[in-house]
Amino acid sequence: MCSHFFGQKRAFSKFLQISPLVKEALANGEGVVALESTVITHGLPYPHNLSTARSLEQKVRSAGSHPATIALFDGKIHVGLNEEQLEQLASSEKAVKVSTRDIAKTLIRKEVGGTTVASTMKIANACGIHVFATGGIGGVHRGADQTFDISADLQELSKTPVCVVCSGVKSILDIPKTVEYLETHSVNCVVYGNENVFPSFFTRKSGSRAQFSTENLNEVVDLLKTSRILGLPYGTILACPIPEKYAGDGDVIQNAIDQAVREAQERNIASQSVTPFILARVNELTKGASMATNIALLENNASIAGRLAAKMHEKRTITSVSKNHTSSSSSPRKPKVVSVGAAIVDFEAITSEYVKDDGGSYNGQVVQRMGGVARNHAEALGRLSCHSVFISAIGDDQNGKFFRQHSDQFVESNEDVLECADFILLDANLPVPVMMKTLEIAKKHNKRVWFEPTDLDKVKKVFDTGLVGAVTAASPNGNEFLKWAKLCNVRLDPFVIDTADNVLELIEREKTKLLLNTSVFVVTLAHKGSAVVYRNDLGQLEFQSLPPPLQMDKIVSVSGAGDSFNSGVIAGLVHNKSVVESLQIGQECARLTLQTSLAVSEGISSHLLA
Repeated sequence: MCSHFFGQKRAFSKFLQISPLVKEALANGEGVVALESTVITHGLPYPHNLSTARSLEQKVRSAGSHPATIALFDGKIHVGLNEEQLEQLASSEKAVKVSTRDIAKTLIRKEVGGTTVASTMKIANACGIHVFATGGIGGVHRGADQTFDISADLQELSKTPVCVVCSGVKSILDIPKTVEYLETHSVNCVVYGNENVFPSFFTRKSGSRAQFSTENLNEVVDLLKTSRILGLPYGTILACPIPEKYAGDGDVIQNAIDQAVREAQERNIASQSVTPFILARVNELTKGASMATNIALLENNASIAGRLAAKMHEKRTITSVSKNHTSSSSSPRKPKVVSVGAAIVDFEAITSEYVKDDGGSYNGQVVQRMGGVARNHAEALGRLSCHSVFISAIGDDQNGKFFRQHSDQFVESNEDVLECADFILLDANLPVPVMMKTLEIAKKHNKRVWFEPTDLDKVKKVFDTGLVGAVTAASPNGNEFLKWAKLCNVRLDPFVIDTADNVLELIEREKTKLLLNTSVFVVTLAHKGSAVVYRNDLGQLEFQSLPPPLQMDKIVSVSGAGDSFNSGVIAGLVHNKSVVESLQIGQECARLTLQTSLAVSEGISSHLLA
């Protein structure tokens, strides 16, 4: 399910243009709400469409989340529009309606495109956006037994894990058949209210029922979270009846709908043209009343979606606080992770002045801090509710004393420590004989081993042990990956590390040689993101590209960021999180460390596992 998100992100990455605000919100784990754009291009006339688009975004912001209106321009998929783009979209007379099947065509023709429910879900999921607000979803058309006219929205809901906040099914459709279709295809269907009566878009009630009803958005958050934990690939509908004060005269609007449907049939209007025609005709027949109601329900849905997305972030924080106050006597056993490798003391000269190559002196300070790849992992893992054990050699000098004073809690030494480990982190700074002994024990006891190469010239060490097959996870950077490939007898163009997609394509082509026995393989490419390959529960390979954890202009220091990322992934795995959830934890750990001069951010803690 979530692996599908990363697979889609990789496929969409060449075309995605995510706005800086949306990208930052996603990186920070904040609430984001996707908004479709056919309501702008085809649903409402200008300038009502523009004012409504602005209003919907504001409703999302007021509810505590970030809006991400999605549309296609100039051969790119834009997620999050600026004011100029909204104006261009709203005023375009040549905009096309873009369902899922139309995405590729619209891109290659570089048309202006408004996304439907189906395509917006697909794109939102590819970006990691889990909540989407719209007016009403498409469904089974009246007379579908003769025309086979069923909206692509329903197909997308059956395979894309996004929550669609809407006012139910457009009342111009066959609501009972649509609800039956959703049930057949395992789509969660929830009414947001005190009565389990599925809404009828313009009016509050239809003759159909949903899966259940609730007035508690926290229950919806739990439903979405549990569905993801279970790996269920289906979407969720949160059907929101229009508030009483906005509900129009149902009979008047329904009579207008019936008349518009008859006219559409008489004029042989079919397929994607049906809905825009009927909505426009109903607006004429009701003298604008239906449009006012339409805008009201759109705004209501955007507000609810904003609250839902915000609560998804809020609930994670509340849960983590609660866990932090759990008594130690009732705490479950902490998974043990052993980090074997280097411990060093770093000295870093820092200045806020602009340094020129002129031989001059600059004001600044020298910061002393603990470092070392394995030590960094040990600290981060200890902060992430792991029983973190660190094995290293420490000198008997001033630096050694400094290290001991600050890290006793992370340093332990036992003969059987590796045998009892749930995971082993192996630092390439180790001598080959020590590395070989560690891998022998790991192989004997079937332990998972994460190998961190640390340096271009040290990649070879693990191959020299003759036990590289005992490594189950590895995290080389771009240049280390080039050396890894050479040691695996894979010829490649050095420019392959220019993009994560190029790396993934190479690994997919040479997977037998490159992956060896690893089940998780991460190639970090600094500001270009990361390429990730892992095996799912069925043993099948999944290929994913991750964005950079943080924008370049907000980075304080890159030292320790990779170690923090690895530690977050390992901590997630040993706490029984999915690989996708573990990668998200790793991204957050890296983001926090990038914003501090410390090798491991003090903001890394067990709350990230909630």
